[in-house]
Amino acid sequence: MNARDEFRNLMLSMKMLEGGFTEGDGISEMSYKSSIYLDLIALGGEMNVSSLAGIMRVSPSAVTRRLNILEDLGLVVRRRSEGDSRFKTVSLSERGEEVLGEWNDAIDSPWGDLRDEFSDEEIDLFCRMLRRASERYAGYWDSRSGEEDRWRTTC
Repeated sequence: MNARDEFRNLMLSMKMLEGGFTEGDGISEMSYKSSIYLDLIALGGEMNVSSLAGIMRVSPSAVTRRLNILEDLGLVVRRRSEGDSRFKTVSLSERGEEVLGEWNDAIDSPWGDLRDEFSDEEIDLFCRMLRRASERYAGYWDSRSGEEDRWRTTC
């Protein structure tokens, strides 16, 4: 068994999830990249283009293009910042919260039975391995950008 190949298979399966939804199910217009933006906005509350660009390590114009798509789909709302009216903040719309919830349910569903199939020790080891891989990926990007990844999650 090659862990790297298995991890790549997992990532491919998650990417393929995009094509598994049918039109009219509420999330067929979502892409994996869009789900990342929605997750970040949900975790960070009201955010602006610059903060999203920094976290995603992309240009502000790339974030703006993605937000335009998400806004057209009714998934996010942009408003003038209360603290500084020169800036706009972005937050999830009610529909965005619903769609993100459905998307996350689809992502989470395969994990439900793992507690029955594996011991707590095996799951703990798996979580530690995923965490270490995540830290190494973040370290790779941190070394290229000079920024610390602020979106760490736990298993």
